[in-house]
Amino acid sequence: MAQAQGNPTARLQIVGVFPSDVSPCMRSRSSDVVEVDYVGSVAGVVFDSRRRFAAMLGSKELPAGLELGLFEMCIGERRLLRVPPALGFGTRGSKLYGVPPDATLDYDVTLRGINLQYDPRVRREDLDFEQRY
Repeated sequence: MAQAQGNPTARLQIVGVFPSDVSPCMRSRSSDVVEVDYVGSVAGVVFDSRRRFAAMLGSKELPAGLELGLFEMCIGERRLLRVPPALGFGTRGSKLYGVPPDATLDYDVTLRGINLQYDPRVRREDLDFEQRY
């Protein structure tokens, strides 16, 4: 029997997207500053909750799985994310948030804005150059 090569991978699961049809829209991408509301939980117990939290995508300000789940979102879109331990707090967990080691994280996240744009109908190509980034 052949032994597996390389490192094991972990995959983020997008459990739900609401509304399910959000195109055309301005989708979040690397270097965008996004504003989000989110609730993070482990086994139904909330460990973190934020409203209008701003972060730059790609800056590693957020746990890797949460940040990955924010890419390609539209303004006003809500996603339910399931983050495996390798993309969350890993084998160490988080004493700060009370997350045990090897915990799968669940996030309920709503994208409120991208680069100070809050209208869900706005399209990146319709904005002035300075407003696009």
